[in-house]
Amino acid sequence: MKRSHRTRFFILIMISLFIVISKGTAQIVVDTLYWNGTAYYAYGYVTSIQTPNLTNVNVIKFETDAWTSSVKKKIKTYYQNNFPQATFLSEATSTYNCHNYAWNMTEGGDDYWMNDPSAYMTDWSYVETSSAYAEKIFYYMVPYGYHSAVPSSVSGMYDSKWGSAPLMRHAPTYGPYSNMNYRKYYAKPPKISGHNIVTNTVSSTFSLAFAPLNLTINWIFNTSLFTAVGSTTGSSVTIKAKSSTTVGTGTLTAQFKDSGGNVVATSTYAIYANRLPTQSTPSLRVVRSSDGVEVYPSSTGLCPNTFYYAYLSGTSSSYSYNWDMNHATVYSSSSSQAYFKTDDQGWTFLDIYAVDTPTGVSQNIYGVTLYGGSSCD
Repeated sequence: MKRSHRTRFFILIMISLFIVISKGTAQIVVDTLYWNGTAYYAYGYVTSIQTPNLTNVNVIKFETDAWTSSVKKKIKTYYQNNFPQATFLSEATSTYNCHNYAWNMTEGGDDYWMNDPSAYMTDWSYVETSSAYAEKIFYYMVPYGYHSAVPSSVSGMYDSKWGSAPLMRHAPTYGPYSNMNYRKYYAKPPKISGHNIVTNTVSSTFSLAFAPLNLTINWIFNTSLFTAVGSTTGSSVTIKAKSSTTVGTGTLTAQFKDSGGNVVATSTYAIYANRLPTQSTPSLRVVRSSDGVEVYPSSTGLCPNTFYYAYLSGTSSSYSYNWDMNHATVYSSSSSQAYFKTDDQGWTFLDIYAVDTPTGVSQNIYGVTLYGGSSCD
């Protein structure tokens, strides 16, 4: 049997003591909390969750909450009276704490009690950054432990669970802990942004939202498809396709390296040399303008010297679309439809091209022969 003290926070009217009992491979937790000298109990077990990089983190899953509804009301009143500049967000509970709220619950995880969130930082699921890009805030000099918070939806404020007390919104240095000036800021490795279609004539620049602290950045890509224009280190890189005839799909990767040159995290982005990304085939429907009779995909067929609407669905908002026909005149068109008239032949080839406006790269996404029909006046 192992007995240990869990410090929830530093208000003397509330203290906590839990006992971990090893029974076979299971560890059962009996948590004793005191409020104004009265003992309350919670029961749970030790389990584990994983960081985004799949490192196991030991947590406690409490199946009961120590606090009764009447005690929760008293705790709420206490913290509202003693910390009037903080905003109450959610009632006191012994089932989760600040670390689990910040590192797990705000990412969609369940409620647990997490004593040590360091794995999220040491396995590089999160990298250190400045306060402007923070997704998690880690108070590293709180007495008897640490504290974690997340940026609030209210600018300049943080949200954090105060031990087994309420979830509160507060200023960065305001709360029941001392040394709240000592903070570090963490975020997931930054993603790459930039136009992912790369040609030989127009250089493309890709960048990161921020440069992680204490890490260097190196960019790598498929050298058979692309070439760098300038440096391949730093928070951005500029590349172009190797030639105007180079066509293919590749990847651009930002490597984040520690002081020893070890790659500790990466961000990867799909890029395309002189081509568009693979697209799903759109759906085409053609109807006669005068009466709405469908001629495609049904087999009714076209008639000579007749107006039609062609409707295209399943297209991408990233591109514009060009309609090309023979034996027909296109009077108006957009990305989703075309208005056209057949000539004396009464049939047409129809080709639709997706066009990437910044680079001019185009790709045929639909080609069909619209045959003549027999039901023509």
